[in-house]
Amino acid sequence: IDNRPDYDYADGITFQLFELEDQCEISTTLYNCAGEPELKATVTRCNKSICVKVQDSVKPWSILWRGGMAIKTIVSGSDDSNSEGIRISPEPESQLIKFELV
Repeated sequence: IDNRPDYDYADGITFQLFELEDQCEISTTLYNCAGEPELKATVTRCNKSICVKVQDSVKPWSILWRGGMAIKTIVSGSDDSNSEGIRISPEPESQLIKFELV
């Protein structure tokens, strides 16, 4: 079959986060080339605290915060600012990123 991608969507995926409303929870499921669930990402915001949890993934992933508000602290992850926003990567083998907004 040559009408499908031959790459691993979940390997190195970046979830882009835009302005999340307070008390908001969003989630998405990423499927592999066989149509099977590969990972599930859930983002919650409570006041100025944002938590990103990725389940069932052992592959590298990150988020790109494009939400407009500055980040005060990152609890579990490391950041790198660029022209698109702030990229946050979890600690090795972690499935969780938490950060606080200003």
